[in-house]
Amino acid sequence: MSMLVSALTSVELKFHLGTTHETARLLVTDNDLVRVCTSTLASVDADNIIAADANTDNIDVERVEWLNRILRQVWPNLNHWAKGLLKDTIEPSVRDALVAYKLHGFRFDKMILGSIPLRVGGVKVYDRNVDRNEIILDMDLFYAGDCDISFFLSGIRGGIKDFQIHGMMRVVLKPLIQQMPLVGGIQLFFLNNPTIDFNLVGVADLLDMPGLSDLLRRVIVEQIANMMVLPNKLPIKLSDLVPSRLLKIPEPE
Repeated sequence: MSMLVSALTSVELKFHLGTTHETARLLVTDNDLVRVCTSTLASVDADNIIAADANTDNIDVERVEWLNRILRQVWPNLNHWAKGLLKDTIEPSVRDALVAYKLHGFRFDKMILGSIPLRVGGVKVYDRNVDRNEIILDMDLFYAGDCDISFFLSGIRGGIKDFQIHGMMRVVLKPLIQQMPLVGGIQLFFLNNPTIDFNLVGVADLLDMPGLSDLLRRVIVEQIANMMVLPNKLPIKLSDLVPSRLLKIPEPE
């Protein structure tokens, strides 16, 4: 290599500018040529590494940090909406399920989701084999916040701390309408059972009973699944022009 470099006193470089090709004859010293060759090889290696990294990513899934920034800003408002969801939907179903085990009077007391919002790891938008009247997205959803939820069970107060949930959530925007907000409603559901974990606190008397802690966990997880794991869906109506039943109809298999 060094003999080849030493033998060269000039090099003809061809380079591409826009749509034209030009040829330039440059006189370079031995050291200059070595430096140019080394720099070029390093640049090619870097490009190959970048290309390899890009190929390993799922090109259909997009990172959405902009959406996470929006979620941080609207999180206090989502807190208010989630309280209604817990009180109106999850509380009755958990209460009814626990009655079968001779545990009565379940009700939520304090429901604070905290200041740490959920995060979306990536979003895939489907644009093939999709009805023209709907938009379908899959979101990699993760929440590990500082929620503070308390409840009463058989007259004893308990709580839920360190709640975590991770799963792939499908978001279906349907039907598309001609008036604002252009989407009649939203369907939310997990494609498979999400990973759910939490700690039960403050119910020492009850939790000392064999199997009760596992029972409470199982019932709570089951009721979340009954609400929004496929084929169950959580419908959210956005327009009075759309009948509620339309958002509750499951898609064909």
